[in-house]
Amino acid sequence: MESEQYKILESQILSFVRSFAIEEIQNIRNNIQYTDSQYTAFIWKIYYLTNRNYNGSIGDELRKTLNDKHIETALKKILKDWK
Repeated sequence: MESEQYKILESQILSFVRSFAIEEIQNIRNNIQYTDSQYTAFIWKIYYLTNRNYNGSIGDELRKTLNDKHIETALKKILKDWK
């Protein structure tokens, strides 16, 4: 992932997360069930919600050029405080 892509992704995700109360984000995480890794499912859920909120402006582009592991690594870094 190029640094410019990362900066845009980070900005959009953090802006999206900050637009909610902490309790609401925690509720999203706590309501994830039936998965081996709640944290991994949580970061992808935030990614898809953010992407929808920004009309796919960065997420769709990233999915065209990067594999999921690259995106997941960036998401884990951006959302590390939620682990």
